[in-house]
Amino acid sequence: MIVSFSPESDPYLNLAMEGLIAQSLREDVLFLWVDRPSVVIGRNQLPWAECHTSRLGNVFLVRRFSGGGAVYHDKGNLNFSFVQGPQAAVSRNLEIVRKAMMGLGAARVVCDRRHRLLMNGRKISGSAFRMTSRFRIHHGTILVDSDLDRMKELLVPSVEVVWSRAVRSEPYPVCNLAEFLGITDPWMVAEALVKSVAENMPVDEVAPCELVDQCEARQEASFLRSWRCVYGKSPDALVRLPGTGGVSLLVKISGGMTRAVMWEANGVRVGEVWAGCRRFHPSAVWDLVVRHGVARPPAGRKGDGGIESA
Repeated sequence: MIVSFSPESDPYLNLAMEGLIAQSLREDVLFLWVDRPSVVIGRNQLPWAECHTSRLGNVFLVRRFSGGGAVYHDKGNLNFSFVQGPQAAVSRNLEIVRKAMMGLGAARVVCDRRHRLLMNGRKISGSAFRMTSRFRIHHGTILVDSDLDRMKELLVPSVEVVWSRAVRSEPYPVCNLAEFLGITDPWMVAEALVKSVAENMPVDEVAPCELVDQCEARQEASFLRSWRCVYGKSPDALVRLPGTGGVSLLVKISGGMTRAVMWEANGVRVGEVWAGCRRFHPSAVWDLVVRHGVARPPAGRKGDGGIESA
């Protein structure tokens, strides 16, 4: 198996290199990297339902090409990716990761049916997958010494989802390896992972620049960081933005764009505020309502008794 350590901390570039490694796959690869602070959502997720976008600040928001839920990356988090043929066994990969943790001194690490690795009933590692006729990507995270408070602050919804085709994350208690083993360096865990691989097969270390064309990787990274990818690929949704006095806004979102805004009073739709096509952001919707001079729902109008689902 080829092992490759990324020297980059740009989450878009690392994701781009991983994808290109898969497209040119000739031999199984274990790709390892550490990202700058990032929230990474699954391919079929709605960003505003998975994280508080107004709190991101300098934290990157990334849409990966695999399924699954939202995760938080930072310098205390190791990312691993097994890029293999489509017949590769996920169970074998997870056993490699589990044995690496045990080799570092973990007393007991178990794998559940959702491919989570648990210590004392809390998640230390999660996985996501992408499979084609040519390759399978099994990638995941290992929480080494991640900022769990920052994670909890960010991985909360910006909106209330009324209806959507999006996949929702399943919250689960988490913990760091540092809590049990005193290890704070993700690269120490990476070395243990490579050692665990080497117990089962020959290992050949190769730099990422030898596996993929870096110019092509940077072009792909440019697309991954674009609004079109991060927000524009969002599934359709109807979301609620709570107001005061029992009044809220219902917003239809399609392709990351606000398509219609409606008043809702005490759970009943009472009138349309605006229809058009603008990039969606929760605070921008309220600004839109103010700009159109509609500060409250129309008085005396009865609701239609229900909410449209898009």
